[in-house]
Amino acid sequence: MNERLEIKFAKIHNQRYAVTANSGTSTLHMALNAFGVGHGDEVIIPGLTVAMCGYAVWQCGAVPVYADVKKDTFLIDPLDIEKKNNKKNKSYYGRSSIRINVRHDRNHENSKKK
Repeated sequence: MNERLEIKFAKIHNQRYAVTANSGTSTLHMALNAFGVGHGDEVIIPGLTVAMCGYAVWQCGAVPVYADVKKDTFLIDPLDIEKKNNKKNKSYYGRSSIRINVRHDRNHENSKKK
């Protein structure tokens, strides 16, 4: 069943492959692994999120670093990402626990400053 779904999904999106997962946590874990996140790395995540976001980082052997969220938007604060950005940071993700779109433009600029 999954194989049929993956083949159809890949075809619809003009891709060679597609991969399904059983949960958002598994999906985050796969994405972090695909980006090479591992032992000794840090991943910045919002302090206001579900526990599974941190678990996915931990499952890769990395350390979740919690950044503040903005009071007016409940989204990860780009200024706090900038403060926490260092050579151990492999990634960040701004998942909103209340399904608000995250603006990555400033966050992307901060990630380039390493």
